[in-house]
Amino acid sequence: METNQQPAPVLTPSELARHERAWGIIRRLVDDKRQAEKDIVDNFHTDPLIQAAVAKLKAENERRGTAVVPL
Repeated sequence: METNQQPAPVLTPSELARHERAWGIIRRLVDDKRQAEKDIVDNFHTDPLIQAAVAKLKAENERRGTAVVPL
């Protein structure tokens, strides 16, 4: 089977360095996001004020009949 794909362009050293820096930034942002999500879950499990606030929101939603959206 023949494909019409062109060979990947060859990057110059400066272009390659720029791409590597960009991927480094993306990886760092994703890692930061994952850590923030982990911190949120950890805070929920350890902070009684957050647990009380979530319980209050759930009770209010149940009283109003708001649909539960599973995540």
